[in-house]
Amino acid sequence: QPPKRGGRRSSRSSQRRRNPRKYAWGKKKWVHVDRSIPPLEPDASQYEALLSEKVASVRELLEEHLRDGDVPLGAVASSPLHHRHKFRSLFYRIAEDDWAFKALDPETRLPVPIYQSAYLSEKINSMMSGLIQAMNTQPDLRRGIVKAELLSNSDGEGLVCLNYNWPKEEEEDFLELTLRPLLASLGAIGAIACARKQRLVAGEDRLVQWNKVRGRRYPQILMENAFSQNNLAE
Repeated sequence: QPPKRGGRRSSRSSQRRRNPRKYAWGKKKWVHVDRSIPPLEPDASQYEALLSEKVASVRELLEEHLRDGDVPLGAVASSPLHHRHKFRSLFYRIAEDDWAFKALDPETRLPVPIYQSAYLSEKINSMMSGLIQAMNTQPDLRRGIVKAELLSNSDGEGLVCLNYNWPKEEEEDFLELTLRPLLASLGAIGAIACARKQRLVAGEDRLVQWNKVRGRRYPQILMENAFSQNNLAE
């Protein structure tokens, strides 16, 4: 149990009281706990139960607004695995020529290297493997790298965006000698390199996701650093 202290509570202490699920008492101090972190190895057999639990919680949250039944509420299931069409992560440097993406272990709260994920679409997993291989062998590509964002759509197209600490000095050389070959090796339709006041683009700079609603198809533009619903239904 945390120690009891007198006097006026600080704003942070008040926040802990209001959000008990976000904090836990560790070794002599409060530590932030993100209980929403999914397990690294999902159990597909639990998908239906988790979906039903989520639907029930949303119904309870909106109970007052749905009381009259004027607004129907339905759930559209995704595939239990490989349903996530967006991935954003920092790079994890294990050794000089050994790079990976970074994920948090929900049990230990420690960063661990990740090379593939059962949550992510097959296209994103393929781009992850190719990008890690390119990072290990191309110093110009990894110099100053911070994080990457990978997008895919239900048509199997992919987009990769790399964020750097500082702008590339030789823009044209980096674009033609590094970014365009990376685009071809990943089988993506676009590759983007971003830094302060700089945005280099090879190929396309966006994806189009076509969603079918009541027999009609609607386009959704997917771009880097933009919010979108990326758990696509079957």
